[in-house]
Amino acid sequence: MITIFNTILKEPDFFFVKGVCDKVYESGDYIENGTWGENIKGNSNPVYIHPITCNNIQGMIKRNLESYDVEPLNKNVIKGMMFYYWEEGSYIPWHTDSNHSAGLTIYLNDTWDYQNGGLFLYNHNDTIKTLIPSRNTGVLQVGGMDHSTTIVRKGSKVRKTIQIFFDTYNTGDKSVI
Repeated sequence: MITIFNTILKEPDFFFVKGVCDKVYESGDYIENGTWGENIKGNSNPVYIHPITCNNIQGMIKRNLESYDVEPLNKNVIKGMMFYYWEEGSYIPWHTDSNHSAGLTIYLNDTWDYQNGGLFLYNHNDTIKTLIPSRNTGVLQVGGMDHSTTIVRKGSKVRKTIQIFFDTYNTGDKSVI
């Protein structure tokens, strides 16, 4: 299942988190996706990753997500939260995130042209659907939905996202199983 949120974070929170993301990128304080398996790396150029470990930023994002009456956003089951930086030639081939109960992408670029690549693709009933990254849009995929991204075109600006992965949860309470 795919759910799209056109404005996932409150504007002041989005502005703050985007600023932190930009500063982290400028500082070079990130790692490559070198530990990803070959099936998820494909022939991609590196995707750069910075774990979001600051409790203030994590809390701000969690409060925004928990305001939605959508599982697992309204559960306290976030497994990991990271900034991803997609430079030219980077992408993720088709996969299902099967080691997570759900995944959420939040797009941080103020503008993005489809000609830059980096489009989100997903398979819905054997039909490939496409989403162009858009400022402060959240894409939640639950239950192992087959998805990928297209290659970021040479000469494009860096595609910046927040990736959040969720653990298994019990619908009766907010505790991790």
